[in-house]
Amino acid sequence: MRHTFPAGAGARRRARAAVAALGAAALLAAASPPAATAQDVEMLARHYGTPLPPGYFETVDLDRNAFRFRRGFRRAPGGEP
Repeated sequence: MRHTFPAGAGARRRARAAVAALGAAALLAAASPPAATAQDVEMLARHYGTPLPPGYFETVDLDRNAFRFRRGFRRAPGGEP
């Protein structure tokens, strides 16, 4: 014997599944760390062949933590922020 479902039951089931999938995707996107993190200006300068201003190097020579986040989302693999 074949089961019969009320008209529109399949459409409702598909709509619920789609809403659940979108909700799961939204939760996953909100829980993952941001893909766009701070830019490494030295790496970008090397990549694009753009010279950095002398003031940048003077500042970094005086303070090696200049232009770095002190309390970022995660620590670097070496434990340095």
